[in-house]
Amino acid sequence: MKSRHSYTVNHNGNLLAILSPDFAPPQTWKITPQPMHGSNVYTISAIDSSVGWVVPSSDDMTQVAVRPLIAFFDSTAYLSSKRIIQDRAY
Repeated sequence: MKSRHSYTVNHNGNLLAILSPDFAPPQTWKITPQPMHGSNVYTISAIDSSVGWVVPSSDDMTQVAVRPLIAFFDSTAYLSSKRIIQDRAY
């Protein structure tokens, strides 16, 4: 996945866009729809689902973090709202 033509990577628990693959190899992310939480709601995680993108604050300028994804299983899978990304039209 790219951000403004730069690859994104997990670097020390923060999501970074890098200009050169010499800094870190590009990371592959998996985007999974979460329709039980509404339309245009997704989780973005590592391919093995061990970690994912987390928005730790509601502030628009918050650094996206990369943290373990914690799911609570019952009749409908539930992910903490801080671990769900909603596609908002700007």
